[in-house]
Amino acid sequence: HDKYEFRIPSSGFFFNENDVWAQICGTRARVGISDYMQQRLTDISFVDPPQLGTTIEQFGEVGSVESTKASFELVSPVSGTVVRINETVEDIPESINEDPYGSWIAELELNSWQEDQTLLIDGPAYAADVQRKATED
Repeated sequence: HDKYEFRIPSSGFFFNENDVWAQICGTRARVGISDYMQQRLTDISFVDPPQLGTTIEQFGEVGSVESTKASFELVSPVSGTVVRINETVEDIPESINEDPYGSWIAELELNSWQEDQTLLIDGPAYAADVQRKATED
């Protein structure tokens, strides 16, 4: 949109309306923030992941990120239990700015995927949503 270009995978990722993605692999999902959101936040300087073993409901908090502009609460696209944290983004938070879809924040063991997916959208639908949001900005 205008001078901005947002990378959005066309497949393999699901998005919620809060610009947080889930990448499903079997019974687990990795979650992170979209390219659109990382560009809005600009220089990400801190990642606060959830605690291991925490059970998170869909649309519950699954961590937060801070940048020089703002703090952003990650609204979980899926329900599950936190089984892994990406230590790389804790140590190098700016990796999210460089690769938002490779720099996941937490991995959850899914517990309601069939229900959760009904409230998520795929890449092409999310691209249309981002186009609308960018136009409104």
